[in-house]
Amino acid sequence: MKCSFCGHEFAEEEARRSCANCSRLSSCRLLCCPNCGYRIPPEPGFMRFLRRGRHRHRHGQESWLGDGIPLTSLRAGQSGVITALDTTDKTKLNKLMALGILPGAQVRVVQEHPVYVFDVGNTQAAVDKEVAGRILVQRVC
Repeated sequence: MKCSFCGHEFAEEEARRSCANCSRLSSCRLLCCPNCGYRIPPEPGFMRFLRRGRHRHRHGQESWLGDGIPLTSLRAGQSGVITALDTTDKTKLNKLMALGILPGAQVRVVQEHPVYVFDVGNTQAAVDKEVAGRILVQRVC
């Protein structure tokens, strides 16, 4: 499995062990990421099938199917839904989380230069190109 919040890859059993201290263990069906503690539902079987193969982008960058594209691929006025945050830096992760930049949130790019400005819910965030490239989205028409 891959955590949609921090991008850490782990086995489902490893996630179940990290939930061992949870007080809701008997009624909870969610899994905890061993790296960041983010709670995620178990991965459906068809998603495991999709994640088995890799594909290459036109620019030669290899990635997993279904991970999305970097926010930097969207132009001003385009929208998307955040699918993952591709960073292991917990400080950046906490800052993004505090701004409401989480998987499942809808974003709309307002400006690309000199920094990326985008709307997330009722928040307007401005981040540099490096951070914007770590926010993976699925384009929405």
